[in-house]
Amino acid sequence: MRGKRRALPALVIAMWMASQAFSPMAERAVAGGAPQQCFVLDDCSGVSALPSADDCEADDCACAQQIECYVRGQEPAILWPVLPGGSLEINRNFFHNRFVETRISPDALEDWVAFRDAPGRPASFAHGTIVYKQGFFPSDEDVGAPAVPAQSDYLMVKIAGYCPDGSSVGNSCLGGDWFALELNNADIGILEAGLVAESAKSTRCFACHAAAESADWLWQLHSFRRFP
Repeated sequence: MRGKRRALPALVIAMWMASQAFSPMAERAVAGGAPQQCFVLDDCSGVSALPSADDCEADDCACAQQIECYVRGQEPAILWPVLPGGSLEINRNFFHNRFVETRISPDALEDWVAFRDAPGRPASFAHGTIVYKQGFFPSDEDVGAPAVPAQSDYLMVKIAGYCPDGSSVGNSCLGGDWFALELNNADIGILEAGLVAESAKSTRCFACHAAAESADWLWQLHSFRRFP
């Protein structure tokens, strides 16, 4: 169900998260044992575009795999611009690993700067915009430096009309048209390399990003606009 976007009170967000935790989908996953895991594809041949909203609403995993293949082919860690203020640095929050670097699809950089410099103007990025963040653990040799390559990739992809059933709260869709994606790049503990750790309208992602709705759900832009 797709509807108009408006501000989401914290209580409404909390109620939405609770409803997701006890949704029929969650119950089916538990009833069948461990939820089926999703991994990136080895072969990305034939992937030349982002998926549609219908694709993503039909199958979260297939959508995440197509997004990852498409972004991988763009070589974002090399070819995409680093956001202003997004260069590799110590992360000051609890998410996205100890060190982070944030890039954006090239066509969206100009809009990012314009929205940053006009904090009173609601931000709205074009569909197809991708925010690409790499998360790094500390180095074993020096905890003040990142271990490379990145342990995790975090993506937000804006897909026209994306609002799967269960994501609407009243007349709003949590996260707008954004599809979130977290990738595990290397084995760590019981988590395998290539695992899609979070995807779609992940409550872990969007319960946090809900506070940044006026910045089109992007926390880094929201922070710049509030604390220039």
